[in-house]
Amino acid sequence: MFRVPKNSLHSLKSGRGSGDIMALAATREPAYPRACPGDQPAEGGPMWWKLSCDIAAANLQAQRVIGLRLLKLAKGGPDAQKEVHQMVSEKLAASAEAATSLASGNSVESVVRRYRAIMGANEKRLSGGKSRRKVATL
Repeated sequence: MFRVPKNSLHSLKSGRGSGDIMALAATREPAYPRACPGDQPAEGGPMWWKLSCDIAAANLQAQRVIGLRLLKLAKGGPDAQKEVHQMVSEKLAASAEAATSLASGNSVESVVRRYRAIMGANEKRLSGGKSRRKVATL
């Protein structure tokens, strides 16, 4: 947590120079153990770290689905019109489902998992059932 040394506010108000501000900044301790994206949260780390990573992954997945939908809409025709209607109805149903889920006491994590499942199904449908390319690891 952020700890404020005694008399630090007084020294900042007195305008004794930037050295006081640097001393105040140097007293700040990290609020959580450091972790890299993709790593599991450090023991005793923040409870929200995994949720943040899941939401970031959902955002990337949503961008892929948006790209696939834009390609389908750009082709035009009756399939594009059907996709627009399906997209709007899915969004309304998903938001109502999320609201109901949260109101009934389910966790935010369960809502994110459900959204990711829906986006995964849309991605599979829009890509013609093709699986995503796997990135080679070293």
